[in-house]
Amino acid sequence: MNRGSKAMTAILGSAILFAASVATAIVFLWLRDWFGAGDLTAFMFWTAPAAAIVIPASLLLRRVSLQWSSYTVLGLAALVALLLGWTWTAIVAAVLGPWIGAFSVPVLYCWTVGFLVALVGVVVFWRKGTWPTGAFITIAVAFALFFMLRSLSTPPPDLIVYLKAGATQSEVDEVWNGVLSRADSSGVGYWHLDGIQSLSRADGVEGPGIRIGFRARLSRARRSEIRGVALSGPNVRNVVDAPALGAGQMRANFRLQHGAGSATPP
Repeated sequence: MNRGSKAMTAILGSAILFAASVATAIVFLWLRDWFGAGDLTAFMFWTAPAAAIVIPASLLLRRVSLQWSSYTVLGLAALVALLLGWTWTAIVAAVLGPWIGAFSVPVLYCWTVGFLVALVGVVVFWRKGTWPTGAFITIAVAFALFFMLRSLSTPPPDLIVYLKAGATQSEVDEVWNGVLSRADSSGVGYWHLDGIQSLSRADGVEGPGIRIGFRARLSRARRSEIRGVALSGPNVRNVVDAPALGAGQMRANFRLQHGAGSATPP
């Protein structure tokens, strides 16, 4: 393969990474009833530089693997993809800080799958007849990574904060914004207490309710602290445990209470 063909193959890998990463993100959005679809543009923006990384990675992978067997090269491609996926996510996290948690798709998984499909894809292109092995490795690694990350990202059970029967909207706002959130220093908007991933309405026969969703791997001690803070709120009658909701379920619950298109607390 001449130099021009090598470069074109590497560029093709770059395009594959972008397409595979975005496609994986779209699948997650579809599974979540398109909750957070507005994040897709930002995700594509941060995916573009990652796609550029595939070019030197592909060329380096080919250079160091010329004397190796196809199985070894495919395994190395998968390993490099995992390392690049984690590295790129860490770089973006360092730039964005806590804002990386605002993405509604699992960026680590999406980018890693993108690198995986791209690098294994260019090896398959170079090594004719290796596509069955390449497809098996890609699917196996993608599924293994999915279940590993899922086990690490499962949040603890939600809490539902029930206010007294007949509580007014302003009293609900007081608990939502004044107890479970803190005003931003800029004077615009609010931040949830540390450890809280989401707030949504959960009214029931007991009265008006606010559902608290937690971040993954939150400690039991911190969850207990948040329960205590919630119980201390004005007009709070009870706080009960509830199974954690998926993103799509939370979106449906939010729309039920506040109408489609609402993006602000009650």
